[in-house]
Amino acid sequence: MVRKIFLLLLMLAGPASSGQTLGEDAGELKNRRDLWYADSSFHQSGSHETGEIRTAKKRTTDQDLLKKIISSLSYVTGALILAALIFAFYNFTKTGKTKKEKTPKTEEDNIETVEGLYQADFSARITAAESSGNFRLALRYYYLRLLQEFSRQSLIRYEKNKTNKQYAEEVKNHKWGTDFRLATHYYNFVWYGERPLDGDAYQSLITHFKKMLPS
Repeated sequence: MVRKIFLLLLMLAGPASSGQTLGEDAGELKNRRDLWYADSSFHQSGSHETGEIRTAKKRTTDQDLLKKIISSLSYVTGALILAALIFAFYNFTKTGKTKKEKTPKTEEDNIETVEGLYQADFSARITAAESSGNFRLALRYYYLRLLQEFSRQSLIRYEKNKTNKQYAEEVKNHKWGTDFRLATHYYNFVWYGERPLDGDAYQSLITHFKKMLPS
């Protein structure tokens, strides 16, 4: 009986002593810094990952800044090119206008105006052009004299910007309609076509003009 009681007490004391020993061993292991993975390799790994994220963020920020700078430079360059083109165009048009304004109108230009056409002495001009052998110019004066005469007779309404075809349309129902259309064709062919004209060809052509003019 005593022996059984002794064995029972020994069994009860064993787990308590073992639990205390295990608790003490765990405490010692916990206090050893070299065995704390949370304070060494794990912590270092976390720090390394944070550094990579920061580097990536910094790189992204730098790239965004570079893109903004390049975009701004593109806008500035485009604006400068556009300003240069506008300036060049302005100077070109201004120079063209200045030259045009400084170019004096010649007497030849004035005869194409309404007032100049009415006042011009085409008979004298024709004679002068024939004397100098400039038969193309003489034929031109013959045609302008026709326009002068038809305008005075109210067969046409002379305007500087009208075409010869328009004048032919105005006269087509008149008795000189066919002859004037033929004279217009000869004039356009020689003058605007810049065809050379000798004396014989000139005399042949002006017969169509003379019969429509008062003698």
